[in-house]
Amino acid sequence: MEGFIYGMKFIHEKLASVEECEHGLTFPLYLYKTIIMSRKYKVTGFARLFIFLMFLLPAAYFGASYYNGEDGLQNLKNLVGWEQEQTAERSVETTETVVDTNLPTDVQTLQKELSDLQRRIAAMERENQELKEQVFNKNEEIVELQRQLRD
Repeated sequence: MEGFIYGMKFIHEKLASVEECEHGLTFPLYLYKTIIMSRKYKVTGFARLFIFLMFLLPAAYFGASYYNGEDGLQNLKNLVGWEQEQTAERSVETTETVVDTNLPTDVQTLQKELSDLQRRIAAMERENQELKEQVFNKNEEIVELQRQLRD
C-alpha cells in the first residue's frame, strides 16, 4: 500500500511541475515517455536461454527422428499415450490378416533367408580363417626379418 501511495505522490509532484509549463500537451507527452515507452520488463540471460531451448529442443528432436527415418510426432504420441488405442487396434488387425493369408509363403521365405545366411556365415568363417593364417605367416616373416637384421 505504501508503494501505491508513494507512486501517487510522485505523479502528483510531476503533475504540479508539468502544470506550470506553458504548453498544454506536455503532460500527455510526459506520460507517454515515462509510462508507455519505458521498458517494463527486462529479460534475463536465463529467460533467454529457456526461450531458446523451448524452440531448439523440439526442432532437434524432430530433426534427429527424421534423420533416423522415424516419425518423431508418432514417437512422441506413443510416449505420451495419445492414440494408443487406435494404433493397438490397427496392429491387431494387420497381424491377423498377415497370419491368416501369408503363413506358408512367410515360412518358406524365412527358411530361404536362413539357409542363405548360414551359407554366408560359413563362407565368412572360411575367409576369416584364411586371413588369420596369412596374418600368422606374415608375423613369422617379420620375426625372421628382424632376426636377420640383428645378425
